[in-house]
Amino acid sequence: MKDEKDLIDENELSDMDENAEEKVLDVAALSEDKLSAALDKSATYGDNALNDELEKLAQTFKAELQKAQSMTEEELIKKGIITPEYEDEEGAIPDDELCTCCGEKRKDKSRGENYEYCKDCREAMKNYPFGSLNIISLIVTVVLAVLSVYSFSLDFVPYNTVKEANGYLKQDRLDSAMSAYDGAISAFEDKEITAKWLYLKTSKILFDTMPSGVNSMTDIVTRLDKALSVAELKMPIYGEYANLREESLVLYGTMQNFYKIVENEEYVDFENLSDEQYKQAMTEIGSLIDTEIAVVSKDGKTTKMVPANEGIVRFCQYMYAYSAGKYADSYQYMNKVYETEPSYLWLYAYELGVVELQGGEYEKAELYADALLQTNIESSDGYALKSSIARMTGKSDEAIKFADDGLKYDTNSTELKRLKVMAYVTQGEYEKAKEISDEVIANGSYGLFHMTAIVVENELGNDDKVKSYIEEMEKYEVDLTDRLQEYLDGKITAKQLFTEGTGDVE
Repeated sequence: MKDEKDLIDENELSDMDENAEEKVLDVAALSEDKLSAALDKSATYGDNALNDELEKLAQTFKAELQKAQSMTEEELIKKGIITPEYEDEEGAIPDDELCTCCGEKRKDKSRGENYEYCKDCREAMKNYPFGSLNIISLIVTVVLAVLSVYSFSLDFVPYNTVKEANGYLKQDRLDSAMSAYDGAISAFEDKEITAKWLYLKTSKILFDTMPSGVNSMTDIVTRLDKALSVAELKMPIYGEYANLREESLVLYGTMQNFYKIVENEEYVDFENLSDEQYKQAMTEIGSLIDTEIAVVSKDGKTTKMVPANEGIVRFCQYMYAYSAGKYADSYQYMNKVYETEPSYLWLYAYELGVVELQGGEYEKAELYADALLQTNIESSDGYALKSSIARMTGKSDEAIKFADDGLKYDTNSTELKRLKVMAYVTQGEYEKAKEISDEVIANGSYGLFHMTAIVVENELGNDDKVKSYIEEMEKYEVDLTDRLQEYLDGKITAKQLFTEGTGDVE
């Protein structure tokens, strides 16, 4: 056992340990206070300065509190000190369901999940009065909108027409494309705008079709001169159009020289030409190949001499030979047109197709018809050939169909209507044929149609009508053809007239 001395020593040692521990803790606490004071920089303040600062803060807080306590609820809301809470019969209204307009009432969800306004605001909006300034602003806005739409519509029409024309061109509907382009050109001209690109585009379409013959040639030149300046016509980039202008002028000049020859008194009477006169005329026409045509520049300052176009010369020989009744010669010269200028479908395809058809060369005739329609799906000549081929090969239904196909594009084509009448006659459908012929003649027809109408009326036994048509033809000095006379004399039937030999009223 420990004695009393030992116990005393242990107590003293224990007291000493406790004092040491307290000192260590005091030192640690003092160090922590210094660290904290260093961090928040409060150590720079003396006790009095810190108390003064705290007093000032307390006074400021007290003043602000008294000021807030003196405010009304509306002022507190306005200052953003408190946020109002709104309720209705359904209870408290969450912020995201408050009306966007008034901000106090619940959104009317019956109008839609995303509806932004309450019922009261919606009703108020219906009756919201327009102030004078608002009315003026509204009127000005409406007027400007109308003017903008009108201005846009004026600009839109020609551009939309061009778009339509481009669509027709892609479909090889050259007639419709040409008509639409011309409509756009006219609209641009009304605005004093030169539609350069459209003039260039249409000049090429005209050259591929030559719908008005010699007049188309001069039209091409006119369009190119409107589109391009003298300087531009000399630029390589427009070389294609410069060549087109020159070629059109050469074609036109060659044709004019031909007309000068046939206007000679010695050659005018085609039907009564002697063999010597015929040969002399054909020689003189053929000599045009060795001549030159004067091509004048747009400004008229320069003239270029260019050889005459041989294809046109051969075509002129074809026309003269045909007019003189020299059909073998005309066929020969038309073949020379094809050999010389195979790209000039407008110059030879239909005529050669008709000759091949009348000679029983149906496959050759079909090739020419297809070539015309591949170039221009709206070609009346192409459908006329197709209809004639079908009729001559005993396919009257197809003949009517081809005529109708062509009439979809050219509703006023007298020739297609004549071919349709002929097809009905071969079927014995005389009433249908008469309906068409009466309509055409009532609108003013040409002599060849009267000959076809004579056949229709004769088949129906309308002798008076036949007589009146013959008298009308005599008034205009148009003689009946030999084949038609054979038919009227009873030597051939109407079906034979329209399906054998030439298969046509010549």
